Amino acid sequence: METDTNNMPRVGFARTLARQLITKTGIQAPPVSLREIIEHLQNEYPWANLQVISFDFGEKISGIFVLEDNLATIGYNQNEHWHRRRFTIAHEIGHMLLKHTCDRSDSEDGIKETEANSFAAELLMPLEMIKRDCSKKFKLDDLARRYTVSKQAICYRLMDAKII
Repeated sequence: METDTNNMPRVGFARTLARQLITKTGIQAPPVSLREIIEHLQNEYPWANLQVISFDFGEKISGIFVLEDNLATIGYNQNEHWHRRRFTIAHEIGHMLLKHTCDRSDSEDGIKETEANSFAAELLMPLEMIKRDCSKKFKLDDLARRYTVSKQAICYRLMDAKII
């Protein structure tokens, strides 16, 4: 995996990838349609045969991304709230586009998770859309509904973007 020279997460790169994906799909307003994102990825990367499938993972696993023999699969936990499932799917798309691989001996797992989380946050709550909506004085509950994310996720995003 490519990392910054200090072995730091590539947060800016992850966010840029998310912004590029939103631009390529033509999405201009929230909520970001994961269906449109997935369809775009299926068309742009036909070799990957991308599938998104729900699984009963129990309580400890939210999602997985597996790439094997030109078959990319994103699995998400069907037992979690829809907001969590959306974030999980976006997070796993991040792993795919960031070209993260899974290796039990990998000491960079925390870096990969930070990058995938940054990607997912930008994909579901794009900074430019958030800034525009915050200028309209939306309440937190209204913003969370508008972006189809949890109130906790929108709060974290606003704090991370230094909007609040």
